[in-house]
This record gives sequence, structure tokens and C-alpha cells, in this order.
Amino acid sequence: MTTTRDLIELTRGWLMSGQQERLNKLTQTVDENATEVQFAYPLKMVQDGARLSVGLEEMYVWETTGTGSGASAVVERGFNGSVKSQHESGAIVRVSPHFSDFEIFRAINDELRDLSSPDRGLFRIKDVDFEFRAAQFGYPLQVSDQILSVWRVRYDVPGPEEDWPIIPKRFWRLDQSADTTDFPGGLQLVLKVPAFPGKKVRVSYKTGFDPLTGLDDDVEAVSGLHPEAHDIPAMGAAVRLMAGRDLKRTFMEAQPEPRRSEEVREGSVSQAMRPLLAFREERIYAEVMRLMSRFPEAL
Repeated sequence: MTTTRDLIELTRGWLMSGQQERLNKLTQTVDENATEVQFAYPLKMVQDGARLSVGLEEMYVWETTGTGSGASAVVERGFNGSVKSQHESGAIVRVSPHFSDFEIFRAINDELRDLSSPDRGLFRIKDVDFEFRAAQFGYPLQVSDQILSVWRVRYDVPGPEEDWPIIPKRFWRLDQSADTTDFPGGLQLVLKVPAFPGKKVRVSYKTGFDPLTGLDDDVEAVSGLHPEAHDIPAMGAAVRLMAGRDLKRTFMEAQPEPRRSEEVREGSVSQAMRPLLAFREERIYAEVMRLMSRFPEAL
């Protein structure tokens, strides 16, 4: 099982290439309303203006008290758009990280949303059933997902055969802007051939992936992304997070970067990410081919 936490660590591996960041630990449980946190180890780099990452929450340090083990800091909770949450004693604290867990988590969800776009081409299959009625041609599809396209329409037959014949595409039509008075949700499937009254018709459709919500989420169960493709969101998140790194070098009101421009030239970040970007595109193509093999287009 792949969890959100696994994807975050995989993304960090792509981004940091083994470089270590400053860590600390909490010495006591911190609830959602606490404004002071206590640390297990000396406050190296924990100072006024520092940013802390604990789980999927970021905190901003207003001031510190002490410097050794047991020192504390007054913090702003839910910083940078993250959400306040309870953290247990012993939780890892990342001190002014290059990329917080929350930033990586957000980029992973952005990547999941993008993977089902037409130029990416990944999808998952879901089913919705309705009962066939002899006098009815149009049926509402009660789904909460966005239907990218209908992959297959089948119907149940009476008797012991347990056969679900496929209805060819030319004998059904999908309307995604149907009258909501007759078809709540605006989705209508029109059958041009009969099935069997009282028996189910099953519509299998392509849809996108759901966002992850917590560190312990099972990626396949929550998002719907098949296990063979679980490396792709981490690659995409790394590319997204590095995309704007060169921009800050152009800020006229800021001091120059610590490293000389001769050492890290303009555009070097974008150049360094090109192999990963190319690898990501190869992986997406490979998984599109896998899905097309698994779910071939019906006639």
C-alpha cells in the first residue's frame, strides 16, 4: 500500500537528492488552539521568523524562549494556507525546510488533478447502474464525478447465463447538458436499442482522480490512481515545486543569492529539471498505454 506520506517522501527524494534538512521534535502534544510549542533538542535555526513544518501544518515563529533542550517558541498556527491540527508528542519538526510537507502535499494533489486532462490521458473506470424500463429511452446518470467519457454500456439478461452483452456505441448517446428538471445533475444516457425490463444496465465511464486528504491515506483507495502509476505524482510535484525557483533571482528589492551567479547560472534550475520532466512524460505515456491495453475502446 502506498500512502500520502510515501508520496511526500518520494517527492522530497527527487527534490533534495539526499541533502539533509534541520529537524527537531515536539516534547508534548500540541492541540489545534495552542500557540506555543516545546522542542526536544536545542533550537538550531529555530529563531524569530523561521518557518516550521509539522505534519501537514506550517507554523511561523514569532519568538523563542531558551535555546537548549526543552526550549519553546510562540508560533502562528495554520501558516501559508495550511490547516491547524493536533500533533502528538515526538512528532518530527522540519525547521525552515526548502519544501514543507504541506507544499509537497498540495503539489501532489495538483498533479493528480492534471493527470486526467486530455494531454495527459490517464483515467480510472467507475460504474453506475440503472434499471431498464420498456417505455423509456433516456435515463439520468446519478454520479458525483466528472465523466470524461463513457467507456462501455452493458445490460443484464434473465436466466442462468450470467451474460452482460455490450451495447455498441452507435446504439447509445450521452448528453452532458440535459434538462435538469428531468435529469438531475444534467447527465442523460439515451438507449437506442432495448434491454430487458427490470434488469440492470451498467454504464462504465472514465473519470479523474480524487484529491488526497491526509498523510495516512491509501493512495489507490482514496484517489483511484492505479498502483503502477504511483511514482508519477511525486515526479510531477517535484517539477511543479521547482518551476519557480529561478524567479526569485530577478527580484530587484532582494539581496543576491548566497551562491555566486558563476556557480549557479540563470536558468540552471530549469536545466537541471529537464531529465526529470522527460522521465515523467515517459512514465505518463507508459501508463496511458497500460490503461489502453486494460480498457480497449469498445466498438
